Amino acid sequence: PTDNVAAYDLYLQARRFAQNETQGGYQTAVDLFKESLALDPGFKYAWIGLARAHMNNYWTFGGDPLNRDLALEAIEKARSIDPDFAELYMAEGFYWYLGSLDYERALYKLGKAIEMMPGNDEAYMWRGWVSRRAGLWEQAVQSMQQALKLNPRVHFNWHEYALTLMYLHRYDEANRAVQQARAID
Repeated sequence: PTDNVAAYDLYLQARRFAQNETQGGYQTAVDLFKESLALDPGFKYAWIGLARAHMNNYWTFGGDPLNRDLALEAIEKARSIDPDFAELYMAEGFYWYLGSLDYERALYKLGKAIEMMPGNDEAYMWRGWVSRRAGLWEQAVQSMQQALKLNPRVHFNWHEYALTLMYLHRYDEANRAVQQARAID
């Protein structure tokens, strides 16, 4: 996605730190994405990574509106590079869900991402979470099932699927999902 190998290396490091789901991990990811973008300002995936790291900081660690604003700024930078790519729609879905609790807009953006990347388990899982929050229970279950079909190795997704089933009082299915999560973790 970039001709600059150093920028790509920093991008990969940033993605790894973003997976730590800690405040320090997200901040390190932000710093590394910025370093990557200093080497290649046209690296649209690094802009998306930066946006998502800012949104995670916003959602998970205090709700500072500055993080939400910085996420939107990074999304706009990515859009200026390429206005129509799947990861942009994913980031916008992420933004509208976590930044504004605008489930309708988030579901629309995630639907566009799924149209463009029908094999992306993360897009389906996000659609499942947003659908659950919006009270669209069957869509949530179906989306999560598709995510798990595409990538059955993510224990957190099995856990979230189990929670969704528990909310629906589908306890036997939820128990099987919990057992699957335990087997993976």
